[in-house]
Amino acid sequence: MDSQEKKVLQNIVNFHKGSLSPAEMGSTSGHNWKIVNNLIAKNFLEQFNEYINGNTYNFYRVSEKGLIYFSKWYKKLFFYIKSDLRSIIVSIITTVFTYLIIKLLN
Repeated sequence: MDSQEKKVLQNIVNFHKGSLSPAEMGSTSGHNWKIVNNLIAKNFLEQFNEYINGNTYNFYRVSEKGLIYFSKWYKKLFFYIKSDLRSIIVSIITTVFTYLIIKLLN
């Protein structure tokens, strides 16, 4: 991520609203839609559709990855290993149940 993308992401994170309309996103990003699209492609931002009075509008929000980017190192570490941690916990539980079933059958 280059410095311009980092600055735009920081502005969006500091914007104290859950989702941003296209107008708010434009003013927050300095009307540089190339950077916004790069952040969406890199999964730092999420784009979703909202239906208002029969019309479809695109809204934007910061993803979990975008929020974690400016966090402390231990939060980043947990973010990157949490899916592995889930797998380890499921494996341990499965192993314990399998062991108990085998012991009960013998």
